[in-house]
Amino acid sequence: MSVALPPSASLPSSDGAVGGTPNDPFHWLGIDWRGIARPALALAIVVAAYRVSLTSLFETMRLDTPLAHLALVPFIALGLAAVSRHRDAGPAIHDRQLDWIVGAFLLVVALVANVVLPARLSTDFWIWRVDLLTMPLFVAGVVSLLFGVRTLWKYRHAVLFLLLAWPYPYNLVMDRWLGRFTQTTIWALDQVLRHIRLATKVAGSSSDFLVSKNGFDVKMSVASACSGANGVVGFLLVASAFLMVLTGSKKRKLIWLLAGATLVWSLNVVRIMIIFWAAGQWGERVAIDGFHPYVGLVVFNLAIIVMVLLLKPFGLKIEGGRQPRSPDDPTDPTARAPRGGPRPQAWGGLACVLIVALGVGVYNGQLHDYDRIANGLGSPRLADFATSQGAPIGWTLTKTDTYTQYERFFGEHSTWNRYAFQFSGGAAGASAGARAALTANIPITVDVIDTPDRAALNAYGIEQCYKFHGYSIHGQQSVDLGDGLVGGMLTWTSQETNLTWTTLYWYWPVDTPSGTVYERVTLVMNDQPTNTFTSPPLSTDGLRQLQLDLDSVLRGTSSAEDRARLVETRQFMIGFARQLVALRTPAPSA
Repeated sequence: MSVALPPSASLPSSDGAVGGTPNDPFHWLGIDWRGIARPALALAIVVAAYRVSLTSLFETMRLDTPLAHLALVPFIALGLAAVSRHRDAGPAIHDRQLDWIVGAFLLVVALVANVVLPARLSTDFWIWRVDLLTMPLFVAGVVSLLFGVRTLWKYRHAVLFLLLAWPYPYNLVMDRWLGRFTQTTIWALDQVLRHIRLATKVAGSSSDFLVSKNGFDVKMSVASACSGANGVVGFLLVASAFLMVLTGSKKRKLIWLLAGATLVWSLNVVRIMIIFWAAGQWGERVAIDGFHPYVGLVVFNLAIIVMVLLLKPFGLKIEGGRQPRSPDDPTDPTARAPRGGPRPQAWGGLACVLIVALGVGVYNGQLHDYDRIANGLGSPRLADFATSQGAPIGWTLTKTDTYTQYERFFGEHSTWNRYAFQFSGGAAGASAGARAALTANIPITVDVIDTPDRAALNAYGIEQCYKFHGYSIHGQQSVDLGDGLVGGMLTWTSQETNLTWTTLYWYWPVDTPSGTVYERVTLVMNDQPTNTFTSPPLSTDGLRQLQLDLDSVLRGTSSAEDRARLVETRQFMIGFARQLVALRTPAPSA
């Protein structure tokens, strides 16, 4: 027996309101909140909150690097979400409190990471691209609060796929294996050129080839960017998305994946041969400016098409057909679920998401500060201290010592050099334009340690070293040095000599001919009543100062009263360090 409902009646919505309108924030505008407005609003919130992170990722597409294809990850994730739309979300959950527990936790983790960690990690926050690591957490929290945990589970593949945009793990692999990968490509070229003589290897070179034909003599180098690693990484990203929607055994999927990567690499060898041929036919300009930028795209897309056509021979197929949806699927405007348990108003979840998104977005906007230190993939841009050796106006730099006995602490290829900055004039009597902004009547000692082992700098840090030697440490604080760089500052006293010193130090990665090296710069000044300083006033953005204060609290540093005792010394050293940071030159390769 059935009872017909009048046209004006409706079933309870999954938001717990009859007809869905009281809980739909846009019902008074006549907008379909469940089917259109809510997904569009969720996407807009994510893009607004992580706008700098996404922009920096998209900008890497123009770089000639194996990780340029990471910019495709957000678009592939959207494609996976579209494919997952018709999947069953599973048994209905009618208690919205679970949505709040999961969603609020994920959003808070993302917010805390973006507010606290930039000051805590300094430039490592950008080098490790922690912002991109937190983006999937933020997305998961937004989906949980606006759509529900079941919907989050349904779209789990799309959300998890966003983790593949995190460049740091790729950089670790590339640093170790890219050189070998390039040599493998060059070996393959040598084998092919024995049978197809389009170019010859330059004597004494491991990567240079000479094309001599039709009056052209073109020398070309097969660098890591031309090794095919770009295409292999791009294929693995696209193929990973396919694997999430393919049906078939894991063994067949793995064989298909390896076959596709091999095909992409092989076609890259063909691409290089085509460029050699073009150089012999029309010269270097046509080969490099005409063929080089586009042949790679052609062979990459060709490989994708071939591997899609080979899905059936490999025993794989794409999931098809519309699957039944969960009765409380909020992305289906026709879905309705029975009332069950307390369910907060939709306004509450939306308000929570907007508040957290505002906080994340404000601090995400500050990530532009890191642009001079590293690119969007976390690769350093600046030269090391020994190469740059910049000095503020009126100051001279002298190398005073080199220590080799500490390699056992910082690694076999580490260096420890000591320098001294001495003010030599430029203030009194000089013209206003040449007047030095920073003056002091005592020298500044600078210790610079360069090591490929970042962990060694953590293990043998400044504070641990001073405590080991029995020095009394006080007045610790975190300071802003510009360009997103955060330094540590402390005052210490030797019990033996009863002398007090102030130290300011920072860590950052630098680019050298041998690769990325981690550098610790330490400025040390002796505190005496006769010291005199001239330095410009300091200013720090309020949002940045909040991060520094939080970091000081988390480090358990001493009180502001301790730091204020030597405020003039500290102000001068911070200003001096900011000058050194601003004067650091880009690496030649950058």
